[in-house]
Amino acid sequence: MGSNEAKWSGWRSREIEIRHGMDSAPALLEVSGGLGTKFQMTPLRRTAGTYTPGPGFTVWGFSRRRVIVAPEYNHLKIFRSAVGKENSTGVGGWKVRRITHDEIDPLDGSTSGRGPWVVFIGDGARRAIRVTWNDGKIPGVLTMYGMSSGAGTQVNRPDRIEETVRIKGPGYLMFDADRWSVQVT
Repeated sequence: MGSNEAKWSGWRSREIEIRHGMDSAPALLEVSGGLGTKFQMTPLRRTAGTYTPGPGFTVWGFSRRRVIVAPEYNHLKIFRSAVGKENSTGVGGWKVRRITHDEIDPLDGSTSGRGPWVVFIGDGARRAIRVTWNDGKIPGVLTMYGMSSGAGTQVNRPDRIEETVRIKGPGYLMFDADRWSVQVT
């Protein structure tokens, strides 16, 4: 199985192996859920008999999200959660697939989104970006990943709902908030 040909799907909570061995590049993933579903997804570093969880993310409903899993994690734990007063688990399952660098949009102009999403900043490019988190109500998280190695580094201030962040490529930026908008300045 090629590193960018991997696809997984299911209906229930499950753990999947997203990489064999521990290569140095972050894993680019596209994840989605079904109608009325909520899935908690947590990267894991699994070794013989032990595991260490990493920072997780949530996928709601039919949403399609793009996320990065840092090189130190080799598994993804997917937990199906109940939603609403009726504790419904929704209809449909989840899908996860490895994506290539070519499928990631470059950071340019302005854009907005919901939930986790990944963009690319080019080699040597320096950018100042203006980010608004959750319509200016609750802070979000902006993480920078090197293209070929290294763990992610949070590059925004965790207490800000609007901020200007200066970044330099090459690398991937992952926005994670219920709602976010960004403008390159």
